[in-house]
Amino acid sequence: MVDFRWLIGIITGLIAIGGATIKFFQLQTRQNMKIEQLKIDIDQNKSDLQKALDEVRRKQSVATTNQIKTEKDLVAINGKLDHILLAIEDLKNGK
Repeated sequence: MVDFRWLIGIITGLIAIGGATIKFFQLQTRQNMKIEQLKIDIDQNKSDLQKALDEVRRKQSVATTNQIKTEKDLVAINGKLDHILLAIEDLKNGK
């Protein structure tokens, strides 16, 4: 009778190698999918951060514009107060 144990051993080894290879590629595929998802998440976070930064810059610009308007208004009010004070002085002096 012919001894086929060596053939069974080779076939079993090939099956094990094939199974390990399949498992490796499955894990590699999962890692690649996770990496791609992380890249998508990073891009989304960058986009969200850019939008937030643009909003902060816009609000800062509006605040600066409002500050400039307020300063102009204060200068105008100060000028009017000067005229009023001069008019009061003129009234006191009888002019």
